[in-house]
Amino acid sequence: MNRIQKVRILVVLLFLGVIVKSTTTSTVAIELQDEISAKLVYLASSNLSNKVVLASDVLTSDLNSEINRQTGKTVTTELKERELKYKNVEVLENINLDPNVIEMIPRIEEEMVKNDIDPSLEVWLLALLNQESHGKGNDPFQVSEAYCGKIGCIKDRDLSIQEGVKEFKKQLNRTYEKLGVNDIKTTLQGYNFGPKFVLYLQEQKSTYTEKLAHNFSKKMCGRAGTRPGHGINKEDRSACYGDFLYVPHIERYIKKTTVQVVDNSQA
Repeated sequence: MNRIQKVRILVVLLFLGVIVKSTTTSTVAIELQDEISAKLVYLASSNLSNKVVLASDVLTSDLNSEINRQTGKTVTTELKERELKYKNVEVLENINLDPNVIEMIPRIEEEMVKNDIDPSLEVWLLALLNQESHGKGNDPFQVSEAYCGKIGCIKDRDLSIQEGVKEFKKQLNRTYEKLGVNDIKTTLQGYNFGPKFVLYLQEQKSTYTEKLAHNFSKKMCGRAGTRPGHGINKEDRSACYGDFLYVPHIERYIKKTTVQVVDNSQA
């Protein structure tokens, strides 16, 4: 694949409004080093800013004389008047998911739609499921206690998916209602600790921190059947309520990559 073909693929992706993923922050910038690449991406970004420029025009026309139908200016003129600006965007993707989790994705996405959950949060929900059970067992979301008040009452995987996604949504809502922010880490730790954790954070006037999760675990140790000295985290077994490292454990299944895209807000 030659250079211009690569650039054309980049332009098509930009027209579709897709964030271009890359393994480094420099890939997109490298594609813009020559004048033709810059003009192609400029036209694409202009189209995303509601200026009337057709993809077919970009890919087939004489780039030096192409006229923006709204402004009446040539590409060359507009490039001189405006310097392309870029912004860094963090892209999240799942890694090391168990095949059992991957198999459940279609059903999880159905329940996400039913519960009006932002699709961008799917990466966190899948990582949560991987942490809970690797997608194994009759209750892969480990949500029996929230559903019926005791461990093991859910024995149907589909019911577990329904209730697990619903519980995730409840934690999202609870975090916003009590703290006034959409904080995914508070939501995740709340899934593990239960609703009292958000109330504790409300008292502390804070969102999630690992230190506060640790303190809450120690505070609640000895309650709800827990035994002091028997915590699951070897770092401090006196913090025996839930998993105070639940968020870092979930983050093991998420890869964060920074990419550079054209910033249309600077137009």
